[in-house]
Amino acid sequence: MENICEKILVRNKIKIILIIALLSFILISSFGCTKPEIIEETTKEEPTEPTTQIETYVEELSGIRNPFNGTEVSSEDDIFRPIAVIVENSTAARPQTGLIDADVIVEIVDEGGITRYVAIYSSKESEVIGPVRSTRPYYAEIAKSFDSILAFFGASPDGYVRVVQLGIPDLSAAADTIGNSGIKAKARHWRDSSRVAPHNAYMSITSLREDAKAYGYNLNGGISPFKFKNDAPLSDKGEEDTIIVNFSSPTFEAKYVYDKETNSYNKYLGGVAHIDRISGEQIIAKNIIVQITDISGPLDQYGHIAVRTTGQGEALFFLDGKVIEGSWIRNNYNEPFKYLNENGDEVKFNVGQTWISFLATLDRVNSTSY
Repeated sequence: MENICEKILVRNKIKIILIIALLSFILISSFGCTKPEIIEETTKEEPTEPTTQIETYVEELSGIRNPFNGTEVSSEDDIFRPIAVIVENSTAARPQTGLIDADVIVEIVDEGGITRYVAIYSSKESEVIGPVRSTRPYYAEIAKSFDSILAFFGASPDGYVRVVQLGIPDLSAAADTIGNSGIKAKARHWRDSSRVAPHNAYMSITSLREDAKAYGYNLNGGISPFKFKNDAPLSDKGEEDTIIVNFSSPTFEAKYVYDKETNSYNKYLGGVAHIDRISGEQIIAKNIIVQITDISGPLDQYGHIAVRTTGQGEALFFLDGKVIEGSWIRNNYNEPFKYLNENGDEVKFNVGQTWISFLATLDRVNSTSY
């Protein structure tokens, strides 16, 4: 009897040991499998949220929009062919009038290190613009990139010729007296007696459109290099940024200071706020482009220079308090510029005014974000 009991006890002990061993194996296996699942889950989920957020605000805006500043309009009839006006930037011309109303302003160094502006108007009927000055071949080539009507007050001899070569509808306030182009004086203008000539000629977009219509120019059209997006969300905006563009001397230094609250850049010229002469308001940009290209000269005794406006080159895009490094490309004079990021995708810009600086080298621009 005792032997039977002992055998039963031994068997029970063996069963208990086996059960414990089996449970231990299950527990160990369970913990071993769970761990990788947690790691794998975390790895997959981490990038999901920011990717969705970025895609939301960089998505191209839909609807009918002015192609030069991105503002929404009621119909295609509210989009006017752009008029490019050559505006002076010598110290005697400051402060200028009407730059604050332009959709795009392109700034390039001219003779003697003085810069001038190619101001593009489509969305606003600015009643006073100036001082208006003469054009150059590269100003005409830039105006052509927007398929714009070009308003100016005279030109260098090759400047007149280039306007005709490119087939640009011209509104000059002065005729080509040398006779190489056949351009006549067509644009209405006036002189401000409180300023000294030649820094006192002004024009109006309303009058220029009327002149263009009278000369049979097509008032529809225009091409744009821009695609537009919503402003970045607060969490993805930069904190501080000051951009300084050195064209030649401190007198012509352009500075842009980022304001996170408005997600825009306050503009300064020669160390002081760049204001509109009539309103007294400071010029505010939403996008700033630095476009690197070949600039050579002086080419003659007058100090004329040459600027390449086709081909490709490096570019910096400042918006949302940050910088995007990339490039620009333009295959021929009938095309607009195309602005690309480092991946070769077209950059999308914020709705509002854009300033473009043509420079020979990147070391002429400094920025907190670059």
